[in-house]
Amino acid sequence: MYNKGVKNQFIMTSYLSTADKTFRQFDKIMGDEIIALDDPTSATNLPIKNFLLKRGVTWADEFNNLRASVTDNGTIPVADVTDTKYNDTVGIWSMRISLKIMRQYYLTFMGKDAEIDPSIEERIQNYYQNDTAPLMDWNEVYELPSSYHYESIITDLLKTHLLGARYIVALAGAILISLGAISRIHSRPRDRFQWGIIMSRIFMGTALIVLLALNFGEIQSLWVWDYQENQQAGVFRWIWAWMVLPTLAIAFAAEFVIEAVLLRCAGLAIARKRGRVKTSLGRAFFSRPLSWSKPAK
Repeated sequence: MYNKGVKNQFIMTSYLSTADKTFRQFDKIMGDEIIALDDPTSATNLPIKNFLLKRGVTWADEFNNLRASVTDNGTIPVADVTDTKYNDTVGIWSMRISLKIMRQYYLTFMGKDAEIDPSIEERIQNYYQNDTAPLMDWNEVYELPSSYHYESIITDLLKTHLLGARYIVALAGAILISLGAISRIHSRPRDRFQWGIIMSRIFMGTALIVLLALNFGEIQSLWVWDYQENQQAGVFRWIWAWMVLPTLAIAFAAEFVIEAVLLRCAGLAIARKRGRVKTSLGRAFFSRPLSWSKPAK
């Protein structure tokens, strides 16, 4: 269960970070290239074509669909299209192509057996076919970004992963606390170092569980405006900082180092009791391995 949770967090982090990088690159490419709807050669623009092809999108089809929408299937010259119609049509097109990329990324990252919930897939297809939702997303300014249809769809796609991010620290903490309790129940600690190992597991586990406080916040959403970040639940800022898995890795790495040090000290204490170590534990710690037959000077 824990391994699956870690895997889901890795997938979600990869999905969001890749999408963020992709749209930054796409904006740059679209800004650098000269595209004209009344120029058929724009449909074969290589930089855009190659970029989108790697994301599962065919540029020629997208360009032709956009031109057909703007010109009402060629019945209106591009020069005669009103600014409002042009901007709205391009806006709808850009929202749809973004969702196509996000959908394709989702299927790619989730693996060959990935399936999208039928209710979510229905909303995605409606977004492609009905102008209302993408047009509202393009023109409306909502108080919360989570109110947009686009963000709502992405949130629902990641619902399981977002839930996992909320509670994975509790599971990791429970594992460490359980290991500490099992060690105590299994046998009575021989010395203060074994007690130290048990207590370090319990303290580290408790520290991870305390991170559940990240779930508190006025805005419980992955999406907020910049000025709302202080109101956003910490868990979502944690996700956007790409720190879910690094936090767990740091905690377990720190616990490993603590236990390794305590085990070394425990071994030296036993060796000193048996006469194999004649110096202080601090000096002997870095001197030589315990397997040496001669006592440390």
